[in-house]
Amino acid sequence: MVISSRRTYADAVSWIKHGELEGLERGALAFRLFGAFLAAGLVGWGIGAYVSPESFGQPGADVLSLGWPSAIYAGLVLVAAAALVLSRRRIAWAAARIREPYERTLAEHPSYEGAMNALAACARPWQLRFALGWTWGPMIAVVAAAFLTFSTAYLIVYAVLSSFDVGWQTYAIGAADAALALSLVVVIAGRLSTWRVATSVYRSVILM
Repeated sequence: MVISSRRTYADAVSWIKHGELEGLERGALAFRLFGAFLAAGLVGWGIGAYVSPESFGQPGADVLSLGWPSAIYAGLVLVAAAALVLSRRRIAWAAARIREPYERTLAEHPSYEGAMNALAACARPWQLRFALGWTWGPMIAVVAAAFLTFSTAYLIVYAVLSSFDVGWQTYAIGAADAALALSLVVVIAGRLSTWRVATSVYRSVILM
């Protein structure tokens, strides 16, 4: 039984891998996601700094009246907001792709039928392994990358409003968070490209 499930699991994974986008540019995908998260973080933290300046080391201050740091702060927020507005169609497209496997079965995908039949023949633990590796895992990695990027955005706003008079640890943490976020997306880029069909396959199996 174990050997049989292992083989059918391998078949399911093989079918899903066939659905990976050809010529996938992992670095480009990582930078696009990182850029979107960073822009969202700068806008969010920028608004937060205005509402609650004490959270950014400026208790009781008007963050728009700090001199040149205020100009850089306002510029960052405006540029980030403009980037989000210009990318609104791509963001809406990505959001629709995320919702899609929860709204309908992707039966027309070339990998769907083979992967679904193979996964349905697996024992439950192997199905859970599939979910962790190809459905839940990639999304957890994306959420982790988003949090790391938001951390970088917070430290950028904090450093700007502090006139860049912060310890080297602040810059080191920000750079490390950014590097880790980018690395996470690069590593899981292939699985992100197959996430829709993998999620549709898994949902079809567990709802049978």
